[in-house]
Amino acid sequence: MIRNKNKANNGITLIALVITIIVLLILAGVTIATLMGDNGLLTKAQEAKVENDKAGEREKLQVEIMGSFGTDGKIDIDQLNENLKNLGIENAGINKLPAKVEIGENAYVITGNGVISNLISMTEAQSDSMLTNTENMAVEDEYGNIVIIPAGFKVVIDEGTKSASHVTEGIVIEDNDIIIYEDGTKSTGNQFVWVPVGKIYTTADEATKESTAKTIKLSRYEFETDGTPIDRGSSAIKDEVINTYTEDTIEGDNAHAINITDFKNKTNSAGGYYIARYEASYGTDGKVNSKISTGIPIQTNGTEPETEGLLWNNINQPDAAKASRVMYSSEEFTSDLVNSYAWDTAIVFIQTFGGVDYEAYSMQDGKSINSNLTNTGVNGDNPLNINDIASNTVEWTTETYSNLDSPFTYRGGYYNSSSRRTFVRSDASGSNCNFTFRPLLYVQN
Repeated sequence: MIRNKNKANNGITLIALVITIIVLLILAGVTIATLMGDNGLLTKAQEAKVENDKAGEREKLQVEIMGSFGTDGKIDIDQLNENLKNLGIENAGINKLPAKVEIGENAYVITGNGVISNLISMTEAQSDSMLTNTENMAVEDEYGNIVIIPAGFKVVIDEGTKSASHVTEGIVIEDNDIIIYEDGTKSTGNQFVWVPVGKIYTTADEATKESTAKTIKLSRYEFETDGTPIDRGSSAIKDEVINTYTEDTIEGDNAHAINITDFKNKTNSAGGYYIARYEASYGTDGKVNSKISTGIPIQTNGTEPETEGLLWNNINQPDAAKASRVMYSSEEFTSDLVNSYAWDTAIVFIQTFGGVDYEAYSMQDGKSINSNLTNTGVNGDNPLNINDIASNTVEWTTETYSNLDSPFTYRGGYYNSSSRRTFVRSDASGSNCNFTFRPLLYVQN
């Protein structure tokens, strides 16, 4: 009996040992996962160290930037290059802003007003994780052009929609506002196209990079009959026309730009701005969309049905401005109704990089493109991914006309009139089915 009892005890001991080993293995697995997994302590600690190091680098970089401002309140690029030597960057080679700076393994972008953004790859810029960013990021195309990506947006590169990876092709960004329509189809997010200003590189070849670069000035333009743009900033042109159309004074009930000086300064500092890819369409809760609209609106001057996804026409200028301004609420960027600087400079951008077919794009009339009112983005009028500037419906801007009875200015081609061309400025009041609008975005930081 005693012998059998010992055998039983030995059996229990072996079972306990096996269980103990299993428990230890489980605990070891949990411990390893806790330490080493994607969300493990060691991984988080490493990520925290990387972010801490980057914060330290950015702080040191900011000190050198602040020491590079001249008495005119602008960054002295020669002084900036000299100051960057304090960070071990012996030959920064910066000749324009925004510009890329590399410190160790990290890369940053310095804008014209001294703001620093993290520089990410074009691949990273296309990731859905971009849609949760709370600060603006920067990306560099193959030629060395910098693009600032607003918080909550990603870059869209899709051959099917002619999206681009080069600034000179019209880079498209998109937010996360996806709509599933009644018929089950799914929309894209709201999309905008980067319009670059300043020096723009057209090649990655260092030997010819500077000599082949082109410059686009943010300004208000007149256009010759052959499409040649004339900068309205010159005194002769300004003195002739400024009392007729202006962005710098408020006339009548016109909804003026939120802050035209801020728009110009921030755009020049960032090296560009965004214009809505499409004419406005109805979104949810009275908000505006910048997406391909899903149908043709009723062609009347009565009240249009506010159907989600439908082209948003029959709207007056103040309401178009209000809808544009409440499209987003962000400290990182501002949305507004397109202004005259943005409209004119977009035409120059199209003329410069859109190809020979668009050399006289400013003279394009909507009637030659489409003879009927349509939903937006279907007319084939999409140079550099900007749709329907020359076609479909005319569009309100924040530009002011001096006639107090008719203070609103609209632009663009119109499906039913060959006299309504891309460059034309016309005054109107009220609203009808042939008026729509287009928002813009510009970064604040």
